Formats: sequence, structure tokens, C-alpha cells
Amino acid sequence: MNSTRGPESEQDKKVFIFDDGSRSYRLLYHEIRGNDLIKLSSVKVHNADPANIIGNYIHRMAVTTRNSIAPQVLYLHFTRDDFTKYDIEEQRNQLARIYPNFLIFWAFEFMHQDIVEFRYSQLELLG
Repeated sequence: MNSTRGPESEQDKKVFIFDDGSRSYRLLYHEIRGNDLIKLSSVKVHNADPANIIGNYIHRMAVTTRNSIAPQVLYLHFTRDDFTKYDIEEQRNQLARIYPNFLIFWAFEFMHQDIVEFRYSQLELLG
């Protein structure tokens, strides 16, 4: 199968995820870690408060990455419950204004926390 895209660099494959220790983070990590098309870059979050995604998550990234004009791919693990509780929709708009080069995938945007908990418990059963 021929591709119309040119060769991809390692930067093209890099995906940033944010390790805040939550089960939704661990579920996302588990789901994408085995994909050899993605080079994961896990950013450690010390203040796991989604009320301020830019300050508590995005600003944990290297300044050179945040200020780069190259597209940056981010996978965020917030659930539907988080969207409601922390007004993430407004934060999403703010992120788009401040960081137009960020390509953000909201992995669990339409999934409630109880489903994440169930799926995570299934992972624990598998070992």
C-alpha cells in the first residue's frame, strides 16, 4: 500500500500524555503503550487538579516544546464527569487560543468515570 505522506520523523510520532497517577491516565497508558507507531512521552504531573489544565498539566511540559511552532500531539485522559465538574470545555477553548499548534485528543471525553473504573479493574484482573 502506497502512502501519500512522506517519511515521518520521530517528532511526528511523539505523543505527550500526562501522568497524574489517576486510573484514567493508567488506562490510557495501557491502551497506547503497545502501539509501535506512537512514541510516548509521559509528563509527570505533581498537582493533579483538572480545574487548571494549563497550569497543572501543560506547564509541566518543557518550555521549548510548548513554545515550538511545530505541531505537538497530546492525549488527555479526562472523562465526561471531569468535563462537567471542571468546565473542561472552556479550558479546551482557552488551550486552542494559547497553543494553536497543539493537536489534542481527548481520549475519554465521552466516557463516564464509572466505565473507566470498570475497564481499569479488568486490566487489574489480567495482571
